[in-house]
Amino acid sequence: MRNPIKPMLFCVFSILCLLPVFAADLKTYKDVYQKNSEEILKASQPKFTDLQKQYQISLDALKALAKNQGDLKKTMAAIAEIERFQKMKSLPATLDESALPEIKTLQSAYMKRYSELETEMTAKLGTLTTKYDQALDRLQKELVKAEKLTEATVIQEEREKAQATLKGYAEQMSALVGSPVTNETSVAASPATVTDSAKKVTGEDGTGTSGLGPQATESKLERNAVINGDFSQVTHKKPEGWVSLRGASDALTVVTEGKNKFVRFEENTVNKEGTVSTLRCVSQKIQIPKDAKKVTFSAKIRTKDCLDMPTFPPVVQLEWRNQEGKAKGSITEPWDGKNGDWKKLSKETRIPSDAATAVVVISTGYRPGQIDFDDVEVTFN
Repeated sequence: MRNPIKPMLFCVFSILCLLPVFAADLKTYKDVYQKNSEEILKASQPKFTDLQKQYQISLDALKALAKNQGDLKKTMAAIAEIERFQKMKSLPATLDESALPEIKTLQSAYMKRYSELETEMTAKLGTLTTKYDQALDRLQKELVKAEKLTEATVIQEEREKAQATLKGYAEQMSALVGSPVTNETSVAASPATVTDSAKKVTGEDGTGTSGLGPQATESKLERNAVINGDFSQVTHKKPEGWVSLRGASDALTVVTEGKNKFVRFEENTVNKEGTVSTLRCVSQKIQIPKDAKKVTFSAKIRTKDCLDMPTFPPVVQLEWRNQEGKAKGSITEPWDGKNGDWKKLSKETRIPSDAATAVVVISTGYRPGQIDFDDVEVTFN
């Protein structure tokens, strides 16, 4: 999903650079700075809210597993933490060292992701404040050249405030980066981090441990980077870790055949041309490992009564984003137009040099019928 703060910041920085040319006053500078500081905070808030939701989902999964195992201690501990978190919406200032290892693992993942989000927000505020001070500096110099010393003195006072604010951001960044939480190896920068840890504490990652098995030290390269790519984790009948786009929730269900789960899109509303007017898809954001040069992405697909027509087909797609979140192109692997048994869509490609994140998408295209997806994978090498 696009971050609305990006184009706004671009415009603000441009304005801050150009304002001296148009002889703008201090009030204009302050208003622009204040407005965009508020926009950064506003844009960051949903990310923290989503993190809280993911932690709640992980606790619910732990509780369900403990109940199925008949484990009284774990069930009561999970219920207690759920009730505490629902009331406080945050972790305690001092973590309980006597807490269950599974809960401590989830809390560690929560703290790590929270620190990442706080670092990201602070860096944006620091960059904006730096631009603000630079713009004030240019304006102050123009006033001095025009011998408007009183006005230049007022600007100096505002610059000192901005520099004090910037110092505070720098100290906060130093504390965040220097903390044990943020010194750990970075994980995929998505709200699904806590959900991923939930798989480890519940044994669903195949280790059967609290995240301390072989997978905990496995390289990010040459393993599937998609969270819940097999759609085995389901909450409120929807797959965990996936973001619904363009009304996908209306047409998507999680289906179970035997022991296998997968997602199904069913689109029966067609227009007079026999096509559909809405493209349905779900996506997941993935952080690209630093040393990765190539990526292979794939998904299994099965269709029924899906017509092969000259409209956008069902696809698995990888979209590129740069460090600022701006789209940098995409690559797709389409359905072959044949209904029937499961088949694999797969493609390998080089990673663009300026790509920082990738968004994997499974989409129905503009086709009516039944379209199933399973086993979505993204592997870097």
